[in-house]
Amino acid sequence: MNFPGDLALMLLWIGGGILLAFGTYRLLRTLLPPRGGSDGHSYPQAVRDMATTTGLRIAALFGILLALVYAQELRRYQDVRDGLHQEAAAVSQIYFDAGRIEGGSGQVIRVALADYVRLLVQVEWPALGKDHRLSPETWQAFDIAQDEALGLEPANAREAAIRQTMIVRLTKVADLRSLREHQAAENAPFLFAVPAIVGLLLVTAPFFIYPRGREIWVMLGAYGAFAGMILFFIHGFASPFGYPLKLGPAPFERLLESGFGKDAAVVGTKGSGA
Repeated sequence: MNFPGDLALMLLWIGGGILLAFGTYRLLRTLLPPRGGSDGHSYPQAVRDMATTTGLRIAALFGILLALVYAQELRRYQDVRDGLHQEAAAVSQIYFDAGRIEGGSGQVIRVALADYVRLLVQVEWPALGKDHRLSPETWQAFDIAQDEALGLEPANAREAAIRQTMIVRLTKVADLRSLREHQAAENAPFLFAVPAIVGLLLVTAPFFIYPRGREIWVMLGAYGAFAGMILFFIHGFASPFGYPLKLGPAPFERLLESGFGKDAAVVGTKGSGA
């Protein structure tokens, strides 16, 4: 996440919500001026009752809409984050299991996984939010590890159990990767944007029965600011691989910071030199 940039974008969304609320109020006050003076209470009682009743019903529907979409997109955002942690844990477990395999196959798997993590962080992730596709180079590194595990010939029952465990975890990583590509390809809910903006305008509209004043501007501003902030978070949660609120590959970055793959690279280099 880019906190300064995300904060600036959030303020823009809040400002947009306030402007929409103020603009709707001023437009309706111009199109439907009160009768017999500037005081909003000059509207007939029937008009005031109708505006209040309609406003409450629209506000309730609008609140339900925002709550449902917010919860849905937040769950999706959390699913992406949880999938990253599960994938990083599985890769780490496979890496150390491969170290228990005698011979060169285990080393091939470890080097391939080290390349996989490095490519995921440095190559795949920066482009994922733009291209919405997984990196072929990262897939290639993963395929090397998976093919080596599938072709491994265990020397004893212990290695047979390790091989089976690695294959299960590699399959899980492949499934998580495919799911991540699907999540990245999903577009932000643009269809939601239309009812959201219309709902914001319609909830603001009944305020036209009240006269201009500091209190009205404060209430309208508070409503527009809160609605804009909620819409900002919905937009951010709907695009976990892009800005704002972009998720980073933090679990894999922590693996690299802990020295993941360095021992495999050193051994692999020595073996090549031999």
